[in-house]
Amino acid sequence: MSEVLINVYRGKLVENIIRGDVAVCDNRGNLLYYVGDPNKITYFRSAAKPIQALVVFLSGAVEKFDLTKKEIAVMCASHHGERIHLETVQSILDKIGYDRSFLKCGIVDPLSRERMIEVYRNSEEMTELLCNCSGKHSGMLAACKAWGFDVEGYYKPDHILQKKILSVISEFCSYDEDKIYVGEDGCGVPVFGMPIFNMALGYARMSEPSSLKEEFREGIKEITNSMLSYPEMISGSKGFCTNLMKHTKGKIVAKAGADGVYCMGLMNKGIGIALKIESGLSQASYSAAVEILLQLGVLEEDEYKELADFHRFKVKNNLGHDVGYYEPVFKLVKVE
Repeated sequence: MSEVLINVYRGKLVENIIRGDVAVCDNRGNLLYYVGDPNKITYFRSAAKPIQALVVFLSGAVEKFDLTKKEIAVMCASHHGERIHLETVQSILDKIGYDRSFLKCGIVDPLSRERMIEVYRNSEEMTELLCNCSGKHSGMLAACKAWGFDVEGYYKPDHILQKKILSVISEFCSYDEDKIYVGEDGCGVPVFGMPIFNMALGYARMSEPSSLKEEFREGIKEITNSMLSYPEMISGSKGFCTNLMKHTKGKIVAKAGADGVYCMGLMNKGIGIALKIESGLSQASYSAAVEILLQLGVLEEDEYKELADFHRFKVKNNLGHDVGYYEPVFKLVKVE
């Protein structure tokens, strides 16, 4: 059962209580720490993107289209629609010979409020490139072209590409394919439901992939290296994923998923972390993630200083006044 992770204060009163579940494991499949139910089944959401991106390597698209680390990074992103993100996704499309109409991720506002205001103020054209998942979709198109697959319906569960991705997710996270719940994500592609333990296991293997078969091992090394080399691609200049990876200088590979999912791998340690906020509140997942890193002794003082605002997230009113804050209240339970 989920446990209380965070109290949200307004003034001196706890106004909201946020529950969730946490799993921390190693790349051999040993549960190390937990809070609540480490076998809580939920959707992987966009935290699965780095593993989904393996098909870009398996297909040979990286070599065929001379894809750069920056382009690989944006394929793993839930980007904020900043100009660097749009330009990088457009670069991928140019290399594979498709225009943006081939992207079936939908047209939505940028995740960044500041960027959204800029788009509307400047009357910028609303296109598929602005969608936070346009990078992932461009990677899927690249894999289809490299393999010679028809791109029609590339995003549907019965398409051969999505069947390959499902198989990769299953093997990478050691969870039987027939047990995975397959739903439809916000951007239209399949999304995978499994225990958060298996999500943590996937990130443990991302951080130290020696136990994986060679084609997975080499691909995921390039993916994590790309994410850590270009953290600004993964969310945005003010995004948590970007700032977490930027300020920890290669120690942590991390990716948010929608509705309160967050996953991290401690690089070269073979330790993976996954959490799910019961209410789906993403900013609560950031607070919990920083608290977990503190309890594991991962963050140095200077690193924490850069991430403190994500940890004790400030509640502001319409006037911009600080009226409350998030307070993590959980303790990791060590498995003896």
